[in-house]
Amino acid sequence: NKIELYTFTVIASPTLSSYVTDGYPRQLVMGVLERHPNWGYTKEVREDPLKKKIVLNKVMTRLTDRRSKIKAVIVDSLGAEYPSDPTKNRQPQDILELCQEIAALAGGSLEDDKFKVTLQMCARVALFVSLSSVSQRA
Repeated sequence: NKIELYTFTVIASPTLSSYVTDGYPRQLVMGVLERHPNWGYTKEVREDPLKKKIVLNKVMTRLTDRRSKIKAVIVDSLGAEYPSDPTKNRQPQDILELCQEIAALAGGSLEDDKFKVTLQMCARVALFVSLSSVSQRA
């Protein structure tokens, strides 16, 4: 499903300037769908208010799900300390391993559909990890 792939690609992009504000990620995904009517988002669908709303809702839901899953993976990567049971302690995850885990969330069966880990992605994820660890301590 192209919505699955492109919602992930947009949300995980290291160049994305806004994750939620002004519906920017939604606009990007919808723009891709509009440029490829053979994927099913035809002029007929765009001009039918009900059908258009169904597609928009699917895109918005998937973007929300993707953000939530990536955030959960990042928070889980921070590790944990259990003073009452040190055997449960977990070390923080390496940034590259974390990025590979996030990239695996994209799914896809073809190698070409796999989301590629880049240096820019690692830098952005490292920033998110840093921000998440600060908010976890607060």
